[in-house]
Amino acid sequence: MSSASQIRQQKLIDSIPENGTAKTIGQLAIELRPFYALRDIDERSVKARIRSDVELLKLVYKDLLECEGGRKDQSGKKSITVKWKNNSRPLNRVALSTAQMIAFATIKKMGTHLLPRHMEDSLSVFTSASENEAISQSSALNPQAGDRKNRSAAQKWLSKIQSVPERIEFIEPDVSPDVEEKVHRALMEESAIDIKYRNNQNWKSVSPLGIAQQGARTYLVALYQKQTTPITLLLARIRDVRQSTAIFESPEGFKLDAYLAKGIAKPESAFLSPDKYGKDIKLKLWVKGDTQWLKETPLSRDQWTELCDSDQPQGDYILSATVRMTEGLVWWLLSMSYHVKVLGPQHLIKRLQHDLQLASQNYSSKLTE
Repeated sequence: MSSASQIRQQKLIDSIPENGTAKTIGQLAIELRPFYALRDIDERSVKARIRSDVELLKLVYKDLLECEGGRKDQSGKKSITVKWKNNSRPLNRVALSTAQMIAFATIKKMGTHLLPRHMEDSLSVFTSASENEAISQSSALNPQAGDRKNRSAAQKWLSKIQSVPERIEFIEPDVSPDVEEKVHRALMEESAIDIKYRNNQNWKSVSPLGIAQQGARTYLVALYQKQTTPITLLLARIRDVRQSTAIFESPEGFKLDAYLAKGIAKPESAFLSPDKYGKDIKLKLWVKGDTQWLKETPLSRDQWTELCDSDQPQGDYILSATVRMTEGLVWWLLSMSYHVKVLGPQHLIKRLQHDLQLASQNYSSKLTE
């Protein structure tokens, strides 16, 4: 949206009294003519533009009311009035650039899982503003199309913005809104809470240390009372929460980023010491030629590749990259199936051999359909 349009709509907001008093479109046209009149357009055109802006603002501000007034205009029709409901005039309009409009439209489609629902609802004004901005830009490009066609064009455009999951998409587990809000409040206030987890009927005191989102699942990183090692709890498994009399505790020097660097999944210690998780390793792979996208979306900044046969630029290649050791890395390598072969380090090769042997056993025996 142009800066002129932003200024114009802000002036319109400012001209509607915040005490709930209504103003007619005619009154607004007289006050705002300098901001709406391009060259020598007539009063009727100014009113039409104000009505159009009012319709756009109503999409964002639900407390902006438009109704028929008691007085009649010169044509004998009842005048249209505009007012704010319950002294709710905003300080500023939500003015979005094209980049911001696309960003909020994308957020609306992707969701804001890390936020509690009451905070997620507060973003609705911005996601609505992205739709408003799309309609406004469509109107600027097609001024003769009319509101309905421009609204349809904007919705069609926003429908072209989609988010596609990297792998298989899971359905989010249900999380109690009450649990979610209490956990976030305790996290913000750094206070301990008592929880009932899964089928355990006993209350357990925990100190919330952080929230982490992985795909469709939201996790609470917390410290049980009288423990020294943080644990990861699936938020959907917390059945109830109450305020605790316990004292909030945090391990000395605890950093959420460092904790999550080891991965949310519990380390498999049979092949590698747990303290090695979260540390960098030098991964070396043989990659099948049909997997060229690993060159285009590298695993690390220092990734390099070398063709197995220089005469086949799209053929098999060797890849080397510095990556973090996590269970997520193991799962990703397993998901790549025959498209890659790990050449190092040795502990990772042994782990994959072990897991692939177990997987092979699942398919080697006769299965009952």
